[in-house]
Amino acid sequence: TIHTMQVAVVAVGDEILAGDVVNTNATWLATRLAERGASVERMLVVPDDRETIADAIREYREAYDAVLLTGGLGPTHDDLTMEGVAAAFDVPVVEHPDVVTYFDDHDTYDRADLTDGTTHLPDGARMLPNPEGVAPGAVLGNVYVLPGVPEEMEAMFDQVADEFSGTVQRVAFV
Repeated sequence: TIHTMQVAVVAVGDEILAGDVVNTNATWLATRLAERGASVERMLVVPDDRETIADAIREYREAYDAVLLTGGLGPTHDDLTMEGVAAAFDVPVVEHPDVVTYFDDHDTYDRADLTDGTTHLPDGARMLPNPEGVAPGAVLGNVYVLPGVPEEMEAMFDQVADEFSGTVQRVAFV
């Protein structure tokens, strides 16, 4: 049987739930994933709440080939996505050597000026550089964590787009 890669897209943010921000990221990702032959099976918006994020990831990472999260990354107090991802995998959030190196090599930011936690990712995650912003993304298992700012999210997805593929289903008319 031909299996199409099945993906869930989870957007994190109280501002989306409140109607203050339109969730354009989900639409953009669904279009890009469909172009690659992957099938978006679920879209979910969750609040900036560590346990709610963790619960969604636990459920979706078992049910789907990949989970794409957008939003809740960065230096503000309500950015709890990385903590939620870590909780879902039952690992701590730790200072990540690749992120430290990334900021040490970065001309624009001095690591000493960064907010606490900016260099932290879930233990065992692969760092995704952010060509358009500050906060890095991450991949842990089949969970991809991307920023919520559209330009940042799009640039980061482009780095991992080749990891999303599937068989494009065509309907044959007889």
